[in-house]
Amino acid sequence: MKLSQIVIGGAQIANNYGILGKNLSKNETIKIFNFLNKKTKKVLLDTSPCYGKSENLIKNLPHRNLHIISKIKNIPKNEKNIDKFITEFAINLQKKIKNKIYCIFLHDENDLKNLSRLRLIKKVFQKLKRKNIIKLFGYSIYNFQKYKKSIFKIKPDIIQFPYNLLDDRISEKDFSKLKKNKIKLFARSIFLQGLLLCNSRDLPKNFGKYYPLWKNYEKNLNLKKINKLQSTLNYVNQNKHIDKYIIGFKSLNELKQILTCKISKTIVRFDVKNYKMKKFLISPQLW
Repeated sequence: MKLSQIVIGGAQIANNYGILGKNLSKNETIKIFNFLNKKTKKVLLDTSPCYGKSENLIKNLPHRNLHIISKIKNIPKNEKNIDKFITEFAINLQKKIKNKIYCIFLHDENDLKNLSRLRLIKKVFQKLKRKNIIKLFGYSIYNFQKYKKSIFKIKPDIIQFPYNLLDDRISEKDFSKLKKNKIKLFARSIFLQGLLLCNSRDLPKNFGKYYPLWKNYEKNLNLKKINKLQSTLNYVNQNKHIDKYIIGFKSLNELKQILTCKISKTIVRFDVKNYKMKKFLISPQLW
């Protein structure tokens, strides 16, 4: 996978994140950004106030051209307070990180329910774009089908959504329509918090009933002579509509493995036929 396709996932920086609860230490984070400093002139980093300590480390990261993606939630219900709330959030973020704000995403799907309110929110973001406080604005969503009418009626610059071997809820038709509407597409959860790279023997106890599913998946991977990382990246890479991938990793070595992974057209899917089982697997909030 090319470095230009990657947005660095910030959720794991200084936080226990993912199925095995590991974090990216401060020292390892600095190693990664020193590496990136030599490889590219522009780095996108996806973060959020919800990610605890991660945003506090950003201003100290060694990168001369770091572009920040952040997320906003708890926007006031009273429309009179929306402008002030969003503007103060953006300005304070700019002061805190001392870097360019590439994009701010709405982080609560409930903000997409009321179209008149959403239209007002978009106007505030457009004002911030004109003032060069932010470059773009977007929606961070979980359930595209539920909110796609709002997305197409009040278009963002970007949508960020889960997409992986198990989560294929956005159809090819919808992907095409999104691109025709010039909406950038950022896929996240491509490893499903590390679950898709997990060995069957390392599955957490509450995933015990999925052990046979994982064993069968591993058997098919061996038959195709590819590993879990290849299969996962092959799947997301075949979708040419996607602009960027938000990817989390726990070390510089993991990042290098992703960058040097041999991409092909070979894909091995999980044989999940039970809807309830699949719903659980693609919903980390249920874990």
